[in-house]
Amino acid sequence: MATRDYDEFEGQFYANSGNDVGERRLLLDEIDAGGHSISGQVIDGDGNPVDNATVETIGVDFDGLKEELNDTSADLEAEADELLDQVDDVEPDSWNEDYDLTSHFQDANGEYLLAHQQNDWGLGQTLAIDSNVDAPRLSMDSDSSVYLSVWDATNGSGILGNQVDNSFPGSVVKQPIVVEQIGAGGETIQSTTHDPEVIAETTGGRVTGTNKHYGVDIDLSVGFYRAYPEGSPEKGYTFVVGDAQELIGMFQDQLRTEAGELTERSEELSETVKGGLFERRTTTTTENGTFNLRVQQGVERATVQTYRADGQQLTEITGPSFGDLRDIADGAYNGSFVVASPQRFDVPNENVTIQAYRTDELPFRNIEDYDSLQEWLQDQRMKERLDEISEEYDERLSELDRARLEQVYSSHRLLVETIPSAEDNYLSESSFDEIQDGEDLSNDELETETELMQSALIGAGDLDNIDDLEPPEIPEDPIDVTDGTLNAEYPIPGNLNLDSITPEIHYSDGTSEQISDEYWSVDESMTPLGTDTLVIEDYPLGDGVSAFDVRIMGASENGLLDDRISGVNPDFAGELVDIDAIDFSTLAPSADERVYVSVDAASGQDTIVGVDVFGPNGQQLGSEVSNESDQASFRTNGEGAHHVRLTLESTSGHQFTVSESIRALEQSRSDPATVRIGKSTLGPHAVVGERLESARVDSLENPSIDAIAEADDAPGEIHIKPGDNLRGTSNTLDVNLLHGSDEEQVRRNAMVYVHIDGGLGDKDISWVNSNPITQDGQTRWGEVEHGESDGKSVLVTVTDERGQASIEIERDAGPIARMVHWMSYSIPGSDLLTSIFAPLYQFILTVAAEPVTTVSPVSPTVPVAATV
Repeated sequence: MATRDYDEFEGQFYANSGNDVGERRLLLDEIDAGGHSISGQVIDGDGNPVDNATVETIGVDFDGLKEELNDTSADLEAEADELLDQVDDVEPDSWNEDYDLTSHFQDANGEYLLAHQQNDWGLGQTLAIDSNVDAPRLSMDSDSSVYLSVWDATNGSGILGNQVDNSFPGSVVKQPIVVEQIGAGGETIQSTTHDPEVIAETTGGRVTGTNKHYGVDIDLSVGFYRAYPEGSPEKGYTFVVGDAQELIGMFQDQLRTEAGELTERSEELSETVKGGLFERRTTTTTENGTFNLRVQQGVERATVQTYRADGQQLTEITGPSFGDLRDIADGAYNGSFVVASPQRFDVPNENVTIQAYRTDELPFRNIEDYDSLQEWLQDQRMKERLDEISEEYDERLSELDRARLEQVYSSHRLLVETIPSAEDNYLSESSFDEIQDGEDLSNDELETETELMQSALIGAGDLDNIDDLEPPEIPEDPIDVTDGTLNAEYPIPGNLNLDSITPEIHYSDGTSEQISDEYWSVDESMTPLGTDTLVIEDYPLGDGVSAFDVRIMGASENGLLDDRISGVNPDFAGELVDIDAIDFSTLAPSADERVYVSVDAASGQDTIVGVDVFGPNGQQLGSEVSNESDQASFRTNGEGAHHVRLTLESTSGHQFTVSESIRALEQSRSDPATVRIGKSTLGPHAVVGERLESARVDSLENPSIDAIAEADDAPGEIHIKPGDNLRGTSNTLDVNLLHGSDEEQVRRNAMVYVHIDGGLGDKDISWVNSNPITQDGQTRWGEVEHGESDGKSVLVTVTDERGQASIEIERDAGPIARMVHWMSYSIPGSDLLTSIFAPLYQFILTVAAEPVTTVSPVSPTVPVAATV
C-alpha cells in the first residue's frame, strides 16, 4: 500500500469508500483545523493540578451574530455578553433576595411556612419559656440541614407558651410540607411531599410532659427551592441553598421538568447551538491539569467551566456534559465531584486558570436521593476511627532488623497476654492456635503476628478503663538530659501489671529502640496510697539526637497504657522544624487518585526533602517531591490506610521525620472543614484537608485549635478529631475559626463536631462557653451522637457569633458535678445556685484529692443557665 506523509495540511477534504474493492485508508495524525483556542490549567483550591477533568466551553460566534444582527463591533460584544448572561443566569423569576420575611409571618392570617438552618433552632427542654428559634432565612448554607416548619398565626400557645411557639405568631402545627426544586426558567424540576416529624421538644408552659414541635429536617443540594404547606403554595416562599460559587447554572442543556420535558432554558440553549450563534466544545485535562480547547474562527467570547467525577466516570463518555454528571450523581455513584463556577474569557486566550473545588453538592440532584446520601455519608464518617489507620512507628516493620523486630513482637505479646479481650481478639485472627515465641517465627511471621496484635489492642482499653483510676499526673519536668544521658520519671497508674511495662525511645529521624532493662526500674511506693514510678537512669542518647519521645507501654486486665513524654536534647546545636499543619489535598480520596501533601511551617522555611508512601497492603508506592512547590504527591492504590512518611529539613539543614495516614475510599468523599490532631517527636500539629488553608494546635490533651479557612469562606461546620490524645478525666478544647491570610475572625455561628473515638458515657458531662450540653440534646447547645457498635461518640455543639467555642468534657463526673450540670439547664435563673454549689464542689474535690494529687474540676466555675 502506497503512503505519503504531509507535514502540513490545510483546507477541506471529503472521503468515501468509492467503487474500488481495494482497501484505502486516510491516516491523520494531527490536523490544525484553524480557528481560535483557549488553553490553560485546572487547579484545586491548593493550586494542585486536576487531571481527568472535563473542560467545557460555550462560545459566541461573532460572525453568525453579525449576520443575524448586522450590528457594530461594540454592539456585538454587548450582545454576546447578554447571550452568555442568559446561559449563566441561575435565578428563577420567583426568587426575590429582598423578600420581606418579617412581613411574611407578622402579616400572616392562618398558616405560613418558615425555613431555617439546623443551628437556628434552639433545641431544648429547659423550663425557661423565652424564644429560642432564630429569624427565618432566605439563604441557607450548603453544609447545613434545612428545617422547614408550618405555623398557624391563629393558633395560640397559651398564657406562658414555650420556647418554640413564643418565637413567631401563633404556634407550630403538624402539616405536610411540599418542597419544589426550581429551574432558572421557573419550572418545577422536582417536587416532593414530606410528612412532618418531631424536630424539637420543650417543657415550657407545662407542669409535666413535653411539647412536641413538628417540621421537616432535610438535606438539600445547592439550588433554588420553593416550600409551602401542602395545598397552599401562597403560604410559602422561595429560598436558596448555597452561595454564588456553588450555584453552577451553565450548560443546562439536558435539564428536564418534573413532566419529563426539556426546560425552557435547555430548549433555548439547544436551539441557539443549532442555529450557529453558540459553539460548544469539550476536552479533558492532562495529568498536569492542562487543556486546550479549539473553537471556530468567529468565536471571540466564551464561558468555560470544568467538572469531574471519580476515575473514568466521564472520560468514558463521548462529548460529556453537565447533564451526564447529574445522571451519574442520580445513579449508584456516591463519591464526590470536582467542579468550578463558569468563567468568561476573550478568545483566543492562553494560560487561563480555572480553580475547582471538591464537593458532593450538585444543582438539581434528586431531593430524596440526596437526603439519603447525606445520611449515608454521616454514618460513614461516624464509623471511622483514627486509631484504625494510625501507625505506632515511623519505620515499617519490614524495615526493622531481626533483633528489633523480635523486641517489638515481644512487647506487644506482653500487652496482649495481659488483656484477656485483646488475646481473644488476636487468636481469632491469627493462623496459630496459641501465642508463639518470637524466636520460633520467621521475619514475615513476626511482621504478620505483630500487626494482628496491634489490631487486637485497638479499643481493648485505655487509661480511663483501668479500674476507673485517673491517669498519672506527669511532673512538670519529667525528663532531664545532662551530658548526653537521659534521666526520666513516670508515675505508673495503679493495678498496672509491672511485668507488662516496656519503655521505648523514639527519635526525630524516625528510628526507635527499646530501652534496655539495665537503664530502667520501677520504684514501688511504700504506702498504700502512694504511686509507683518508672525510673530511667543514665540512658545514653548518642550523638546528634535532637528531639525524642519516651514511650511507655503497659497493661492491666482492664486496659492498655500507651503514653509518651517528650524531650529535647539541650546539646543539639541546630534548628528544629516547627510545624503548624500537615495539609493534604483531601483526607478522603478515592482508591485511585493523586494526593498532594504540604507542610505549613510555624516559622522559617522548613521544606520537604523526601517522602515514602505505603499502601493498604504495606506495599511502597511511587511518590515524588516538587522543589518548586515544596509539595509531595502520590497516587492512592486501593481502599484502606495509606501511610505517608515525610522527611523535613529545617533552616539549619537538619532532617526530621513526621508520619501521617489517610484512608482511601472506594469513591472519593468531600468532607467538611476538618482538623485532626497529629503528633510527632516535634510536638503536636494539625492535619487538614479541603476547606481549610491551615490550622494550629498548641497541645494534645487540652488543645487550643485555630482553624484557618480561605478568605472568602466561612465554614458552617467544623469537625475536630483528637484521636487518642484526650487523656485523663477532664479536657478542654478551645476552637477558633479564622479566615484569610490576615487570619480574621469568622464572625458567625458554626456547628462543631468533636469526634471522640473512645466514646462518652452516661456519667460524662460537657459544656460549651459555660453552657451545658446534654447527651440527648436537652439544650440548644448541643447533643452527643453515639456509634452503633464501635464505641465512638460525636459531641455536637455550636460556636458563638464570633466563631469561637470553649468545650469542656468531664468523664465519670461525680454526683455534685452532675447536679450542677443538671441545674444549669433545668432551673431558670440557676446562676445563684450554681455559683454556690460549684465552688463547694471544687473545694470537696481538692480536699479529697490532697493525699494523692490535686485535680482541677472540669465543669465551669459558674455555669450560665440556658435562657435562650
